[in-house]
Amino acid sequence: MVSGAGLPLDSADAAGLRERVPLVLASSEIPPFGLLRDGRPSVERLDRAVAAPLPAEVAASQAIWFDPEGGDSPAPVASRAVTLSAAERAFLRDHPEVVLGIDARWEPLVFVEEDGRLTGIDVDTLEVIGVALGIRFRLETGNWEDLVRRAEAREIDGLSASVAHPDRRDQFLFTRPYVEARRTVFVRSGNPLGIRSLADLAGKRIGYQRGNLSDRKRIDQAPGAIAVPLPDPLSVINALGHDAVDAAVNTDALMFLLARLRRHDIVPAFVLPEQVSLVFSIRKDWPELVSAMNKVLVTLTPAERLAIAGRYLRWDQSAHTGVPLSAVERSWLAQRGQRLRYCFSPVWRPYDYIEGGVHQGIFRDQLDLLGEKLGVTFEPVVSASWSEALARSRAGDCELLSGAVATAERRAWLDFTAAFKHLTHVLVAPAREPFVADLKALAGRVITVPAASAIAAQLREQHPELELLAVDDLDEAVAAIRADRAYAALATLEHAADTIARSAGELRVVAQLPDPYPVSIAVRRDEPVLLGIMDKALASVTPAERDALNRRATTFTIRQHLDLTRLWPFLVIALTAAGFLLLRQRELARLNRALRSARDAAEAAVAAEGLCAPEAVVSTCIQSDRHAYPMFSLGFERHVARILSWLHQTTPIVSAGRQGTFSYPNMHQTMRDGERAAMSLVPAAASQRSPGLQPRR
Repeated sequence: MVSGAGLPLDSADAAGLRERVPLVLASSEIPPFGLLRDGRPSVERLDRAVAAPLPAEVAASQAIWFDPEGGDSPAPVASRAVTLSAAERAFLRDHPEVVLGIDARWEPLVFVEEDGRLTGIDVDTLEVIGVALGIRFRLETGNWEDLVRRAEAREIDGLSASVAHPDRRDQFLFTRPYVEARRTVFVRSGNPLGIRSLADLAGKRIGYQRGNLSDRKRIDQAPGAIAVPLPDPLSVINALGHDAVDAAVNTDALMFLLARLRRHDIVPAFVLPEQVSLVFSIRKDWPELVSAMNKVLVTLTPAERLAIAGRYLRWDQSAHTGVPLSAVERSWLAQRGQRLRYCFSPVWRPYDYIEGGVHQGIFRDQLDLLGEKLGVTFEPVVSASWSEALARSRAGDCELLSGAVATAERRAWLDFTAAFKHLTHVLVAPAREPFVADLKALAGRVITVPAASAIAAQLREQHPELELLAVDDLDEAVAAIRADRAYAALATLEHAADTIARSAGELRVVAQLPDPYPVSIAVRRDEPVLLGIMDKALASVTPAERDALNRRATTFTIRQHLDLTRLWPFLVIALTAAGFLLLRQRELARLNRALRSARDAAEAAVAAEGLCAPEAVVSTCIQSDRHAYPMFSLGFERHVARILSWLHQTTPIVSAGRQGTFSYPNMHQTMRDGERAAMSLVPAAASQRSPGLQPRR
């Protein structure tokens, strides 16, 4: 009997073991491995081997080799069997060192330590590959655009952290992907331009790192977006921070650089749906190296990849939350006992309010959700008013505010996450008051506003013609309206809905402010690590979770109706104008009918004269001038007949034309009458007249 790893094997089993595929640990499952005996797999032996280890033994083995929680020393690399071809072995023997380029600022793929030593996901991945192949990979850091140029000139052997672009296939061969990264659109804190999707990039200047073809092509796919190339990630950050660009596209690497620089004025707006598959780009005349590297990469399991990334991302697998926290962020939370204090408005229904001595509202529910994701407890610090909550935040009584709007004054001691909600503000007034389309119409009226609120400062700046009265809550505002000390009260739509419902028809919405109101979680400026934590937590909230939170808000519709008593003069004018236009339209229709009749008569006359067939008429022009024709008295016909009869009987005079015949002939008729008159006066000309013409006397 032969024993191995606690699994009893008989002599036949032991003799049959010729080749083994190494054990691969992925999550809590053990994928099958192969066992050959004279070319035939021994399935029974494999089944017994896989079934032998206890779960605790599997977990212990995985903890030894793959430790996401890390420590400062690299996790040991399990040996792996890789079968190389003769050409691959010869190549590796002749090239014991391979030099690849990577941008120095692409954390966490690479970190440049204070002593110049390189660490990071790419460093550890290349170490695994190098150990398996028996060679050494050396990374050179620098500016990405310069590194690409050097790799194309073969001054270095290839690129790390690259993308398999078709445009580079003439210079490089690409390995299998070794890591997936997210491509993110970054904006200034508070998202002032409201960029939340690709469609919002139209007409916007989008910064990206020059030489990064993947980011450039993604920008080009956004209709109307203007790509702005910049030298390096730091230039991208500075350009966005100084309004030189409206947004920026980059991978997760930019998040690490922002955190290290403590640049909390730039935040993620949204994550693009497709992931970026990173590969190693190797000079094209080294196919043996690419195939050898691929043989190692294909053996890297999800657990091994997670072990490498976990040393730098510090992903908390036990929580299954989807919030990737760095070691610094996890340590920061641990030092505070996984507990955070927050301040809030006690009267901001339905977002923040106190009921029964307990903090309730949508923002409270959101903090509970974020607490579950982060594994922390949020503890409320109760204040009597929003002004007091701000004061307590400034005094350091709480680390964050559950919901606030960024203002220049508040930025003196607070930083703000990306906006997680955009609110609508309305004016509430007595039900007898009409709807107001423009707030300028309320010049001189008293409007109540929440004390110490950002919306009050915004309204004061945009509408100085209004007289604003600060109140602590909407109940105080309603009391001021009832006492005729205020015309209307400013409130969020949901808060207004709750107040109107309780007023039993006494109040209604009379105006709506056009600008959205972006709400963020506010964090003290002296706690920059917390800002990164809260931004990541908010980014992890799924659409379904966000919808569940928003369902707490009251469904409310603004219904606008006009006060017709003030509009009747305009209605009279409008109706009069409409009547005039109707009469004018009828007159034009009559004239058009007359013109069509005249046109038909003219074409018929031309045909009757034998001048032109109806189907040969190209166009007809009929002109009628008001003062071009003589006017005749009624009954003139009998007088004209007597005169013409006398003329024909006594003198050789022919009366022709409009004036001579007292009629309105068409042009062709007038010309024909002239010709007939001439022939009747000069008989000799009759023999030369046009065929078919008959003189008319």
